[in-house]
Amino acid sequence: MVDKWLFLRNPRRTVLLVAILVVILVSSIYAYYWSVSPKEGPRVSVLSPPLELWLQLDKTTYVQGENISVSVGVKNTSNETITVTWTSYSLYDGKRALLDFIVSDDNGTDVFQLCGLLLGSTVSRTLSPEEELTFSFEWNMKMNKNVATYDVLPKGSYCGKTSTRYMKLNDSSHLTLETQTISFKIE
Repeated sequence: MVDKWLFLRNPRRTVLLVAILVVILVSSIYAYYWSVSPKEGPRVSVLSPPLELWLQLDKTTYVQGENISVSVGVKNTSNETITVTWTSYSLYDGKRALLDFIVSDDNGTDVFQLCGLLLGSTVSRTLSPEEELTFSFEWNMKMNKNVATYDVLPKGSYCGKTSTRYMKLNDSSHLTLETQTISFKIE
């Protein structure tokens, strides 16, 4: 049986026990806040009033095979309500991907493309002033362009961009916007 006065009679043990408990507590709190904090990485956008098109990744360096968190969006920057219509879209993980996402290797060759494949499928969204439409997904680094199989991207440098190839604004002609690229590495 453990003597209940063991730690009181030996102050060094008491200090050691308290120090260990404090380290465990601080480590637990840090791990919790790190896991729930939003992961924001590089972001690029293009503004063409009344719209802002943007792309954001969660970071710039990844381990090969790691999922990449991708967010793309379009925002109504005007003070009027607008209607945005897509005449084509893709499905990714069961969600509608209304904006294109394209990844190229350091030679400029497209290795992944999420784009409007369901031609003739129309989706419209009304955006109030300053309202934003966002599509976020986890990309598994699998190639789907110019390859026979869906292999994971090899280690190297890549860049991603987003565009609006199949989008109309207030029933006008097609509007094409494209962001600059975001560079990222796979190690």
